[in-house]
Amino acid sequence: IMVGSSVPSSTLASLATVDLAQYVDMAYQSSEVGSKTDGTAFYTIAERERLELGDCLYMDDKLDQAEGAAKAGLGGVVWVLDGKERKETDLPAVEDLKEVIPIYDQMRE
Repeated sequence: IMVGSSVPSSTLASLATVDLAQYVDMAYQSSEVGSKTDGTAFYTIAERERLELGDCLYMDDKLDQAEGAAKAGLGGVVWVLDGKERKETDLPAVEDLKEVIPIYDQMRE
């Protein structure tokens, strides 16, 4: 499940260009489910979809939103640098979205 600020279909299309769309079952627009920074979006989606937050992986190129996911208790959270300068954080950071796939696979083991 994915949460984005843009229209879900355009975000899924972007993920398809790097072979990640296959890992997303459903997409939500954040304006429909709440703030990612304070965790509201994650709690809302987990309740709607009957998910355990600890079983979910979240990635974002905005550090504050990734940290919000971590505070909400998601099992895996990755900060996608996407050309940004690295900042101090406890979160794993990746340069390329494809680096998320092994992290996801490891969570599933």
